[in-house]
Amino acid sequence: MFRLKKSIYIGIGFLVAFSLSGCFNYDKEAEELIEYYNEWLMIRIEEPEKEAFTDLAWERNEGKQEQIINEAVLPVLQESIEYLENVELKHKKIQQLNALHIEAEQYALEMFQEVSDIMSEGRKAEVDNVLNFEENDELDIMIENFNENLEELMDKYNVYWIIEYDEYGNERELLGRDR
Repeated sequence: MFRLKKSIYIGIGFLVAFSLSGCFNYDKEAEELIEYYNEWLMIRIEEPEKEAFTDLAWERNEGKQEQIINEAVLPVLQESIEYLENVELKHKKIQQLNALHIEAEQYALEMFQEVSDIMSEGRKAEVDNVLNFEENDELDIMIENFNENLEELMDKYNVYWIIEYDEYGNERELLGRDR
């Protein structure tokens, strides 16, 4: 009888330890997701790309548009891809998210490189065809797929958007969770 009780207690102990190890693994995965996304976001925030897209949308001077693409948009996309390709991720779900992210960023880079090439060759009329998002929604689909996967992981790991302010009072949305 004593031996049976001892076996039951040992079994319960293993069950509790196994259950808790899953919780710790989720914590590690959540932290990796937060670090991965926020590091990538810092590349985007620190660079003038956000303003560059706004400037590009409003700029009517084609020479200025080409300059914005070459000096602001392309370098940020290249740096972003470099980070995504070189980040070391341990957890499979986050690696899969990263693969989707790389695919979308590379597509955007190729698209803007094509626009830059067309502009430098003087074929300005073709630019609208390349940037016509209603006709070519492949990038939108890639971004939507990435965002859906990100949201699934956020739900799974209890990660949510938090608002922080930089030293200049600018608001930025990062990933975070209760500690």
